[in-house]
Amino acid sequence: MADARSPNYPAFSLKEAAEKAADLYQKIKHSTVRMPTVRTELGYSEKSSSGMQAVGALVAYGLLDSIGRGVDRKAKLSKIGLAIIHQPDGSPERQSALRDAALRPKAHAALWAEYGDDLPPSDEAVVGTLIAEHGYIDSAARQLIAQYRETIAFAGLDSADEDVRIEDDGDEDGPPAVKAGDWVQWTSNGVAQFPEGPRKVLGVSEDETFAFVAGTKTGVPMSELAIENPQTGTIEKPANPFLGEAGDKDCNAVPISIKTRPGSVQVLRIPKMTKTAFDFFKKQIELFEDEIVES
Repeated sequence: MADARSPNYPAFSLKEAAEKAADLYQKIKHSTVRMPTVRTELGYSEKSSSGMQAVGALVAYGLLDSIGRGVDRKAKLSKIGLAIIHQPDGSPERQSALRDAALRPKAHAALWAEYGDDLPPSDEAVVGTLIAEHGYIDSAARQLIAQYRETIAFAGLDSADEDVRIEDDGDEDGPPAVKAGDWVQWTSNGVAQFPEGPRKVLGVSEDETFAFVAGTKTGVPMSELAIENPQTGTIEKPANPFLGEAGDKDCNAVPISIKTRPGSVQVLRIPKMTKTAFDFFKKQIELFEDEIVES
């Protein structure tokens, strides 16, 4: 997943995924290894969000088989991945594997179903459709289109003579319990990690192993999350210098009462500042609108 506020799509093109799979083969061969090991062998730290996205892309293209769920998830290079790595360039076996891999990501399959290899020369019309009908933000839509074009060319789908059918393997385990937009509590070793109350899920990794939650710097294991209703949970006031009780007084700040959720009122203490600083403050609030405003 490349942007947490858009639907999932691979972080890079099939060409880059094939290169990473070939590099990974030099490290693990045919072994089945833990997901953190995959990330480190690809050159990332175990908890790196970029590493999670890279592994998610390899899984999405079908180059990596994902085994199990949650913290016990493991992986090994798939038959498709091994065919792309070892079959000669131009061979029917490699070409078939490339075409299969190219359309495995759901985002690619959707674009292929609508446009095939005949995307409009200009991205604007496609960007508009992705934003209006599929929930992408502008930058994510453009990134998806760019890597889709590169993937289709790399797989030879732009010159395929025969009809290309999209295989739907389904998901025998069903969709993940946690999805973007849910409010969750994270419990690790029996201890709630969000003592102030549930937080919002911004996105889920492509391999559905980790969720990206507001206020966290790395992915959180899906197996340690539980969905909670933010309106019914007990929400402790965070230790935040800008927040206070209704009766708090501060001669250097202006108290503004804000109803953040039904039944919950916070007093936001805005420090006194110059007109220039206030204009900058307003712009910062607007920049973070997507992070502040709940859907």
